[in-house]
Amino acid sequence: MIIYFEGKGSKGFQLSLRFSLAQNERDEALIRTIASYMDCGFCSPERNLKAIKFVCTRFSDIYEKIIPFFRKYPILGVKALDFEDFCLASKVFKTKGHLTREGVAKIIEIKKGMNLGREHVVEPSIGFTLTGPFYIYNPVKTILLFKTDNIKDLTDVLKIRESSLNKYLTLGKVYLGRFIFSRSLITTAKDKLMTLSVLKLKIEEIRDKRAASKK
Repeated sequence: MIIYFEGKGSKGFQLSLRFSLAQNERDEALIRTIASYMDCGFCSPERNLKAIKFVCTRFSDIYEKIIPFFRKYPILGVKALDFEDFCLASKVFKTKGHLTREGVAKIIEIKKGMNLGREHVVEPSIGFTLTGPFYIYNPVKTILLFKTDNIKDLTDVLKIRESSLNKYLTLGKVYLGRFIFSRSLITTAKDKLMTLSVLKLKIEEIRDKRAASKK
């Protein structure tokens, strides 16, 4: 699932919402069934990528059909975070806020934290509201990998915003496919604690591998 904003126009910015759901071309029948069920949008084959997309760009359809559907049937995984940001942006559009300077700034700020940007946008190092302790476990929480009382250790090393970190803590979603954040110490977890510098190297290594796999 890809959720993003589109900017265009020769005289500055034109912001719009777009919902897109892509699958391998062998699942074309499924995508067309989804489009028919939603009763909105269109299907867009991308033969060079051997994929097909269901795309919806009409705001009324996104707000009245797409968003209510995923409220009723919640998205799982890290995309749930993107969906919540998408809903925040939709509220700005609903009130015509995207036509104001303040609204545009708010939407751009929301977009910075969506999709791949969620892992790479850092907030200023002052004004944090979350307090420790913070624990990092493996995905099944059987191994304690890192602990700290200083949120700046996490925002600086992980390159993640405090608001995004809070969502990972709240939703219990896996970060980079390798880590779970928690505010609680699990006494049954085995200690394999890393230093901050080792954690940083491990994060960089994972990101490098992920970037290489996308080339």
